[in-house]
Amino acid sequence: MKKLGKLFKYKLFWMVTAALFLLFVWPVKQTLNWLGLSNNQYDKIAYSLNLAMMNNGTDEETILELLRPLKAWELEKVYNSFGTRGYRFNGAFSFAKQLNLFEWFSKEFNRIVDRKYLNELREIWSKTNLEITF
Repeated sequence: MKKLGKLFKYKLFWMVTAALFLLFVWPVKQTLNWLGLSNNQYDKIAYSLNLAMMNNGTDEETILELLRPLKAWELEKVYNSFGTRGYRFNGAFSFAKQLNLFEWFSKEFNRIVDRKYLNELREIWSKTNLEITF
């Protein structure tokens, strides 16, 4: 009989835990997903921005396509996810300097003759509270 009592308590504990999760944790998690992207997705966008600027030449269209649909607070999350990354000077990894996203934009977009990309990029980031330095 004691064994059945322990089993009942064990089952009851997990049933209550599952109920609390479904009542409180799961709706909050779903609400956060409805409000925006998950942090992992912001990391992926930051990584994609890095790839678009890393090789010879800059893929301006990809950068703008990634950033256009984002809200101001989402842009700030992308900026924070980017952090600082090594920028290769003349393709040499040994001379990589750690730059934030805006410093990367300065290096990459100031080399572009057509300023329309740089102007649109500034317009996108003007929605944020971040100081635009490119």
